[in-house]
Amino acid sequence: MNRIWILLIAAPFVVAAIIVNFAFHSKSLPIIEQARNTALAGNHTRAEKLYDDLLKADPLNIELHRLKIRTHFNIPEKTGKHSYRDDKTILAQYQTMAQSSDPKKSDIGYYALGYIEIMQSRVEEALDSYLRVQNQELKYLNNSIGYVYMTKHNYEDAEVYFQTEINVNGNVSGAYSNLAKVYQHTDQSDKFATLLSNPDAKPYISDTVIRHFLYEDGDFRYTKYAFQIGDFTTTGLVGAILILLSWLVFLLWIDVYEKEKLRHVFIAVVLGCGFSMLCTPLYDFYHLTLGWARNGNYLNDLLYCIFAIGVVEETVKILPFLILLRFKHIINESMDYIVYASITALGFAFMENLLYFHESGLENILSRSLSASVLHMTLTSFVAYGLMYAKYKGSGANWVYFLGSFSAACVIHGLYDFWILSDGWVGELRILSVLILFYAIQRYAIAIANALSHSEFSVGEGKLVRSAEYLGVALTCIAAYQYTVIGYKFGAENANLNLFSMLLSSAFLAYILVNILGKIQVSSGNWTSIITAKR
Repeated sequence: MNRIWILLIAAPFVVAAIIVNFAFHSKSLPIIEQARNTALAGNHTRAEKLYDDLLKADPLNIELHRLKIRTHFNIPEKTGKHSYRDDKTILAQYQTMAQSSDPKKSDIGYYALGYIEIMQSRVEEALDSYLRVQNQELKYLNNSIGYVYMTKHNYEDAEVYFQTEINVNGNVSGAYSNLAKVYQHTDQSDKFATLLSNPDAKPYISDTVIRHFLYEDGDFRYTKYAFQIGDFTTTGLVGAILILLSWLVFLLWIDVYEKEKLRHVFIAVVLGCGFSMLCTPLYDFYHLTLGWARNGNYLNDLLYCIFAIGVVEETVKILPFLILLRFKHIINESMDYIVYASITALGFAFMENLLYFHESGLENILSRSLSASVLHMTLTSFVAYGLMYAKYKGSGANWVYFLGSFSAACVIHGLYDFWILSDGWVGELRILSVLILFYAIQRYAIAIANALSHSEFSVGEGKLVRSAEYLGVALTCIAAYQYTVIGYKFGAENANLNLFSMLLSSAFLAYILVNILGKIQVSSGNWTSIITAKR
């Protein structure tokens, strides 16, 4: 790597560090804003300490207690190789508060104990604590009790408590939101319609609840909510575009024998984005018609991740590629199978990233550029590779190779999500998802090499396709953007804390990615097994 590339890799971080540390400071903000920003930046341990400072000055502020508890349980349960989140201290704090002779402190203590139980999914214990609160008009109390009853499918009692929360002018937003869910679950169309027409209630009813109600009611207006683009932020949009462009340039960079027309690339991206919107009605079918969702049972969740998440997402990603495959002037060489499958997957990933990169998800920009976006490209390319292999090497019917590669993609996708999404002992094995990602990246590199080796535009000579330097610069720019935007949104202190955790969690993966995809050896006319990695 020459000095120019080293300079190009280092420059984005140097510029970002200067901007963040000289232009963005949060110390002048009120502590409540600092705490909020710190939590949104993902620095939950520091945010909890800030809420503790606020509670010293205002110990009876129920809202601050809720924020402190929620922030505490946003800290990962396992914080290190042999260290865990300290739940005993916060529990003891509120147990002591509950035993106070001051009824106001005691009520907050019991309410907080119930809220802690909810955070740990222990609804019966939560209800027991909530019912010990003496002040029946304490803000949040009735909504929280109603929530417990709703999770127990006791919708009649839940409705009463939500109405009470509204009547005492407590947590009105939460109560209206939950009341809408009660009416949806109990098919009370008239009450739901009345609630929706209430200008005080409608702002608090989520589009998801409205969409589910319209789906179950067979209302044509469902399509409006099913195919709308969700809310996104400008900073999130820029992050999603940056990831999209970075990987698009990589794909065009390694397509060395025949350059693609930009209008074809644009069409592929648009198709990928458009077809991604089919996920919503498909997931609604699974959840509302089949009644199938993740429920914490490991076998159920594993099957759901494969046959719901895997099948749905791999289907909507491969469909636009199959459309493009009909146009021989677009896909006219072996490498085009990989390029256009990857591009349609990037369109899907772009839309998905928009949903993730809200204010509370900006710390995930680099990690998603290295993991989710790459996995989407690799898995869709595996399906396309099956079709390419059938054309250039295989002897059987195309549909056999297609079904085999599609099934493999769904299983890999499902296994990856299963370990990532699971809690308990399964969740502690998330390293398996990382290993799956490594495996997928390695096989992706083999697929690229095989596709290039059989290009119709090859001159018949082997060559080394090198993009390591470019990938280094692109990923550094994405990391620098994340660092800068967190500084802009939440202050230099949070940006610097996030920078450390970002480098700690992503540097090794970035190194592996650059080393595997950055140097692809093309050997003209040869096939390397995508399964065994042997010729």
